[in-house]
Amino acid sequence: MTSLNILVLGAAYGLLPAVRICLAGHRVTLVCRDQEQAQISDHGASVTLLRRGGQVDKRLHVPARRGLAAEGVLGLTGTEVSGTTVTSSVSSLRTVSPSRRTRSAKG
Repeated sequence: MTSLNILVLGAAYGLLPAVRICLAGHRVTLVCRDQEQAQISDHGASVTLLRRGGQVDKRLHVPARRGLAAEGVLGLTGTEVSGTTVTSSVSSLRTVSPSRRTRSAKG
């Protein structure tokens, strides 16, 4: 399996998919507010999944650090929110448009 570099915007809704994708073996960088970034970098990213009756089904946890992601470690980068303007400190990420990807020929 090829490991992907994935950028997730927002910890409120993005933390669950970020943790699950990281546990699947991909490198995930989460863009979040400074307060969220401090909390997650200190304690790691934990998600508790509950059954319908409220009993704990699974607990998912990945370590986290400030900066870009590494194998098995959730990367965190801060963002500054002011009114409707969002300024992120994401740098050195490369995007690839779908038209530039190569597909292997079936043979």
